Amino acid sequence: MDDSATIHIHNTLEYIGIDGIGSRATMKNPTQAAGPRLLCLAIVFIATLTGAEAFAQRFLWQWSPRVSASEQYDDNVFLTTDDKTHDWITFLTPGLTLSLMTEETEDSLATLSYDFSLVKYATNDELSEIRHYLTLSTFQGIPFAKRLTLALNGSLRISEDPFDIIDVAQDVTRTAGGRYYSSDLGGRVDYFFGPENSVYAGFTHRMLLNEEPGVEDRREYLPTAGFNYWFNRRYGFAVDYSYSKADFDVSDNYEEHLAIPSALYRISPRTEANVTYTYDGLDYDGPRLGYTAHTFTLGLSHQFSGRTMGSISGGYLLIVPEQGDNSGNFSGSLLLTHSRQRLSCTLDAASGYRRQFFETENLGLSLFTRASLTFTYQLQERLSALLRGSYSRDEYQETIADREDSTWRGGVGLDYVFLRWLNGGILYEYRQRVSDIDVDEYVDNRVTVRFTATYTGRPRPL
Repeated sequence: MDDSATIHIHNTLEYIGIDGIGSRATMKNPTQAAGPRLLCLAIVFIATLTGAEAFAQRFLWQWSPRVSASEQYDDNVFLTTDDKTHDWITFLTPGLTLSLMTEETEDSLATLSYDFSLVKYATNDELSEIRHYLTLSTFQGIPFAKRLTLALNGSLRISEDPFDIIDVAQDVTRTAGGRYYSSDLGGRVDYFFGPENSVYAGFTHRMLLNEEPGVEDRREYLPTAGFNYWFNRRYGFAVDYSYSKADFDVSDNYEEHLAIPSALYRISPRTEANVTYTYDGLDYDGPRLGYTAHTFTLGLSHQFSGRTMGSISGGYLLIVPEQGDNSGNFSGSLLLTHSRQRLSCTLDAASGYRRQFFETENLGLSLFTRASLTFTYQLQERLSALLRGSYSRDEYQETIADREDSTWRGGVGLDYVFLRWLNGGILYEYRQRVSDIDVDEYVDNRVTVRFTATYTGRPRPL
């Protein structure tokens, strides 16, 4: 856990109530979901409905309570360009994780996790708060019939920290002290009709509700479908489709159709190539002009060894607006991962287009370039080190003409295991944004010292 109270637990389930379309969200009690058997019984119920009672009887559950305490120094609490405000921030974060597994494996089929963080500012006491994080994760499909699997993923965050909501801190103009409710809810069902052939359907709902004046609420509804089919061991084909409908309080609503067909070619058991076309059409419900994006890419992935793999893709991006001239740009990506006994590193880079709708500002389409590099090294049996850095640049095409933002991030830290159940660490983080909009620029430095105690119970039958 990152004890700046940013809990990076991916694929999580929303647990929030809304009084009506366009109304402010009201929190239900998150601890209602903390019963040890809630997650397990839900999965078993699904299995029982499909006649898989024998499978349901093999489930085990495991609980892992924890508590974390940390102290953080932040030299720019309000993320301002000038007149910076610094503060010492204390976090006390108890939490609980429930895991579902089977007798045949120790890997979790699903986990339910809840954390709440008591946050105390030494100087700016008005910013002190309680932050909530509720997560439900399925790291792999849960087989509830012979050829069917179910996956659930989602998240709920209640916080006032602007960096809790954005992993890359790309669009931070939110000021500390403005509480927001951010949630994602998703589900997917896969049907397998061959060793490598499958078809799926899913649905995702995203929401961002804000208490800070001037930051609008937004919601998105996203049904998806697709299939993956291999004609033989070498040749395959895949298609993914999604429809997105987004509602905003002030900005123009939009509808989007995204289709991605790919031709696959397996050169060898370790090497695979693909040719991919992406059609992305977006229409606004208002005066804002829509556009269509066409992307053609050629990709290649290779497993160099059991510890090293890489993938690369490159192609052409064409953006066709409803009015005005077309524009072209390079689109590509690069990913390299390597691990040894003590060292692991990841290089991740990409260029293309993306949209910023579900962050603080509704800035829409941007052409982006980003790159990140992460190293972890096991200095001793109990001591490990982390070094990471990233850069991203966005050239916004819609709301503000000729606006360009660049964001730099860096971090270095140490983690030490004192006892089997107790670990601690220190982490320094640097964030800087350079923008054509002067008031949106900031430099932020954070140093966090953390101690975490965790207990892992034995797997138990239902």
